[in-house]
Amino acid sequence: AASAPGPEERSKLGDGKDGHELCFRLPNGRQLKRRFAPELQVVDLKTFLRTLAEDKSAPWKPSPGVLSADLGLAAAFPRRQLKDDETVETIGDRSVLLVTERAAEQPPTDDAAAAAAGARGAE
Repeated sequence: AASAPGPEERSKLGDGKDGHELCFRLPNGRQLKRRFAPELQVVDLKTFLRTLAEDKSAPWKPSPGVLSADLGLAAAFPRRQLKDDETVETIGDRSVLLVTERAAEQPPTDDAAAAAAGARGAE
């Protein structure tokens, strides 16, 4: 299972009160605005998105087991995928970022069980 971001990773993210404002367009259609220090990188933004899994009031939660590598961030305008080593400074203040999530790999037994259940249901 994926481990949650540790205290060191979290402290790097700051409290969201200073820096560039970014607006995340989440996979469920909702939005989340927060401020990040200009020197933070895209990989840190992905860490932040992973911390939402433990936030009861979060507008969206990543699927269980999702790693930072499973999250994609793209600038809305001009539309382009962001690289993990890009900084918040280069993304720019008040940017809109589109968040995508690749489904975490499921154990093959789940697929076999689902296929078996589907086969039984089709008879």
